[in-house]
Amino acid sequence: IYDWDGGTSKAAQLVIEVESGGIDNSSNSVRQHIAAVVEGLEARTWTPIVDTLYEASLYYRGDPMFYGKYREMFRQQSGVTDERYKRVSVAQSYTGGTHVLPSGCPSTNSSSTACDGEEVTGTPTYITPINSACQSNHIVLLTDGHANNNHQQSRDGINAMVSAWTGQNCENDSNNFNQRCSRDLVRYLANVDQQPSIVGYDNIVNTHTIAFNLDSTSARTYLSDLADVGGGLYKEADTAAELAGAFDEIIRSVLSQNATFVSPGATINQFNRLTHRNEIYFSLFKPNNRAKWHGNLKRYKLLGDPPVISDVNDESAVDLTTGFFKAESQSVWSTDVDGSNVEEGGAAYEIPELEHRKVYTYLSEVEGSSKSLTSATNLFKETNLLLTADRLGVDDETTRNNVLKWARGVDKLDWDQDLDETEVRFQMGDPLHSIPALVTYGGSEESPNIVVFVGTNEGFLHAINTSDGSERFSFIPEELLGNLKTFYDNPIGLSHPYGLDGSPVVWVKDNNHDGEIDAESGDHVYLYIGMRRGGRNYYALDVTNLDAPKILWTIKGGVGDYAKLGQTWSKPVKTRVDIDGTVKDVLIFAGGFDTQQDSVTTITPDTMGNAIFMVDASTGERLWAGYDGATVLIGENFSDMDYSIPGDLAIVDINQDGQAEQFYAADMGGQVWRFDINNGESISGLVDGGVIASIAGETAASTRRFFNKPNVALFSVGGVQKLSISIGSGTRFNPLNRVMEDRFYTLYSSTVYGKPDSYDALDEDDLVDRTNTSEDVDILNGWYIRLPNQGEKVLASSVTVNNTIFFNTYTPDVAANACQAVVGQGRTYAVNLFNANAAFDLDDDGELDPLSDRNRLLHSGAIPPAPKLLISEEGVLTLLVGPEQPYNDQMLGAIRTDRWFNSYWYERSE
Repeated sequence: IYDWDGGTSKAAQLVIEVESGGIDNSSNSVRQHIAAVVEGLEARTWTPIVDTLYEASLYYRGDPMFYGKYREMFRQQSGVTDERYKRVSVAQSYTGGTHVLPSGCPSTNSSSTACDGEEVTGTPTYITPINSACQSNHIVLLTDGHANNNHQQSRDGINAMVSAWTGQNCENDSNNFNQRCSRDLVRYLANVDQQPSIVGYDNIVNTHTIAFNLDSTSARTYLSDLADVGGGLYKEADTAAELAGAFDEIIRSVLSQNATFVSPGATINQFNRLTHRNEIYFSLFKPNNRAKWHGNLKRYKLLGDPPVISDVNDESAVDLTTGFFKAESQSVWSTDVDGSNVEEGGAAYEIPELEHRKVYTYLSEVEGSSKSLTSATNLFKETNLLLTADRLGVDDETTRNNVLKWARGVDKLDWDQDLDETEVRFQMGDPLHSIPALVTYGGSEESPNIVVFVGTNEGFLHAINTSDGSERFSFIPEELLGNLKTFYDNPIGLSHPYGLDGSPVVWVKDNNHDGEIDAESGDHVYLYIGMRRGGRNYYALDVTNLDAPKILWTIKGGVGDYAKLGQTWSKPVKTRVDIDGTVKDVLIFAGGFDTQQDSVTTITPDTMGNAIFMVDASTGERLWAGYDGATVLIGENFSDMDYSIPGDLAIVDINQDGQAEQFYAADMGGQVWRFDINNGESISGLVDGGVIASIAGETAASTRRFFNKPNVALFSVGGVQKLSISIGSGTRFNPLNRVMEDRFYTLYSSTVYGKPDSYDALDEDDLVDRTNTSEDVDILNGWYIRLPNQGEKVLASSVTVNNTIFFNTYTPDVAANACQAVVGQGRTYAVNLFNANAAFDLDDDGELDPLSDRNRLLHSGAIPPAPKLLISEEGVLTLLVGPEQPYNDQMLGAIRTDRWFNSYWYERSE
């Protein structure tokens, strides 16, 4: 349920059906009533800040009430006789006392003089709000005046009590009588357990302060001191809007955390294509409870033997205890230490000056529209009148201009709070699922011209120079323009909006193989990206000339040839296929995700996403499709294709002739598919295929679904070649599910070259359960292991190297410390392809146990990405799981890169 501020369209509503008589128009909402009550209060002189903090401390500690007992308390201390505008503590905050209103005090007007004698009789004691060992406790002190009327100092009894709590006599607190004891008090609250009876954690209370319209340097300094020693934030505000923003920032300050769930991107060294350059790029994001999540792209180095992720100073950059970047590390593009702070440094801080920044969109349906992004119709700025308020979903021109300026990088909301709303806003959207793609445009081996592309949920595709992190251009599709107002307003409580959430794919055509992209020689660089959670479209861009990018084509899901296309989760794979004697450059991708899967708990057929598409890579024309149903215009009907296919496809060129012969897919029904391409045939006979495994059950626990790309590898047993198809189950959109009993599977296929005689579906009974055994048995069709921990699941693809399968899992475990956020646990597995036994001694006890050594815990509790295998420029192999390197050099020694540079040949008889 959303509150009205968090989401007006989603907020709970009260609907009243009236039979007769109508509704009393004088009735109003609770919101209106509270506002009216506040307006009825009248500000009085004196600002007893220390007294207020003292009473708040009593409340948190669950101590006897003092100032809240009766309105006359202040009169006893100050001689002020008018009690009309004072109040006692609310009845819900205490026990052991009785609330008494004087005779004649009207219930509708607490500010009547007849209410002066209001009191709480008996021995009222506060009910502490601290009821958990790990809750967060905060005081937010808002004032527009100087501290005065400090009764803490004037009454020895209270002063003694504060001194008893703090162990201080307040003598070193301040020479200002009206501020005495306050610093010692908030320091005590922030550092000492206020509820020692609740064991397991120190229940501290942090104090934040807001100076509202307070024109006094000394008073502001005092409030800043309180926040500093109280472990909170100090904010200043002079208007209602600034006041709301101050409260908002204080609330958000305790709700966010740094995280990285995205695999690193590594550029292929175009001057030695068998190795990766010694540079590595991480997409980073920082979740919070608002629409906008901060993101970044950072570059690091991969140095040494064994390779270690290193910072700009060639120092190890990753904290081995947390699995994230060290606080003292400095990424390559950053001018200062940025450590584990997602928002600092990186590409976000290299955004160009506004007059030089190039931001584009593509307005396809306006008169005179051009596919050149640099044309006047596609410029993303407020001077482009085609970017109307209606296109942005806003009501007026002022808002339109502000949103456009903010989205193209103007700091309209004064993000850095320097009172300058005309400078660059050094912020990026979050690349939640977007893995960076890199292209070498030329240059030399010592100084290559490399550009990295990455998408964000703010809706932008960014092209970034790898030399310094500066942006070449950014692009936002027209379909995502309507999201910008939500990010600009950044409301609390809304579900996180998604934008250009897919991973870019590039097709680099270098005709003369000289390492230089030259359009005049027929070279080109085409880029493709899907929206993933952001929508149902694919976009193709010509980025051959980075100063003049173009739209190639757009595929829109839900209409025409792509009516069955769901959310575009599947990353297109560029390959070549011979269609009726003509070899074509094509993209092959799955039908994507049907959002109905978000809410079903058993295996359920889908109406979209249950398809496979093959399109012309240059034009986007649909060449072939596989569906279930009679709606297919060109392609093939597959009667079992009932479920959406969100994961990437595994494309296989088994004879290495540059043309795809096989591809594999897995779906939401727990099915694994094999397709065989009959190169040279016409469309009607181009592809055969079918289900080769079906492992889902009918219960909630066995509703195993596949979100990931199958991992296909060639291996040999007794001189007989086979294919392994490995994949793990796990519900990507519900990682906290603890009901599902997920598995990791490896299937064997003896049909390596050519298509099988039939596509027979295996089930679990056809596979060998290797969960609790390491015995040497014949494994004909493959094996599976039941993941051992409750809720453990596979949320990324695996990789097979030298007959070892690497994969990662996530378990939504209860935190070891009940007062820490339950992030969960990540594990990495390394198992033998032939029998699922442990490949390495992962517990480092000197003995290889075939079962217990299968996996080890990762240091980061976040959802681990897919394992990433890299070969350094020195020819050294390493395997990354995000920033972590869980396999040491001795473990990887068996698959050192000298094996990769041997050449073999064989002759196969037909």
